[in-house]
Amino acid sequence: MAKKSTRRDFLWGKAASDAAADAVDRLLPQVGDESVNGQTLIISRPAMAARFEICVDATDSHAIDAAWEVLELVGEYESRWSYFRAESEISAINAAAAQGPVTVRGDLFELLRRSQSLWEETGGAFDLTAAPLWELWGFARREGRVPDDAAVAEALRVVGMDRVELDAAASTVRFQASGVRLNLGAIGKGYVVDRCAERLFAGGVSGFLLSGGLSSMVAHGRPPGAARDGWIVGIRNPLRPDRRVARLV
Repeated sequence: MAKKSTRRDFLWGKAASDAAADAVDRLLPQVGDESVNGQTLIISRPAMAARFEICVDATDSHAIDAAWEVLELVGEYESRWSYFRAESEISAINAAAAQGPVTVRGDLFELLRRSQSLWEETGGAFDLTAAPLWELWGFARREGRVPDDAAVAEALRVVGMDRVELDAAASTVRFQASGVRLNLGAIGKGYVVDRCAERLFAGGVSGFLLSGGLSSMVAHGRPPGAARDGWIVGIRNPLRPDRRVARLV
């Protein structure tokens, strides 16, 4: 029997999302886990508003030690680049770059330069300066709201990577207007996952699965006891988080 929907459900789109979820369940069968003979250890820590996890061979002490070291590296990046920590490099830039050039470390400068290129390539769809809009719409505190046109126009005044000057020779960042702010949320986790994977690979860890939240993941080698390379990853149903729609290797 179909569920009865209320006026509130309709206004918030709940009935529509439930219908879509039911359709997905009908079209895509549930998938099971593929078992392997080895033992996998999952080591994790919270960071960057997500959970970083590393899966390694539970019998490989070297891999386990390397995984712990990599998670320490994740914490270092969070301390340096957090938008919410007053002592972070990003907060220092946001506080001072409108008054003059701010010198930044090489890895951060290269990330900002890459982000500026992505902003140009996507016609502004990828934008590290979108924090004022992000906060205006209530996403920062998960308090969704619809702002008025005047508030949006005011926020847009300080949004756009063209308002960020990067001096490669001096490794400095400068804002063209007061109120411009950088937030690495759109690229930071992926960058850190890549650096951590490089560290594990360089350290001789032959098989691992590394994830930063639900959006960034790197796999290398095979799980313990598996006959071939490749880690099986389940794709979560966005409308029914307790279910999966597929799996990838």
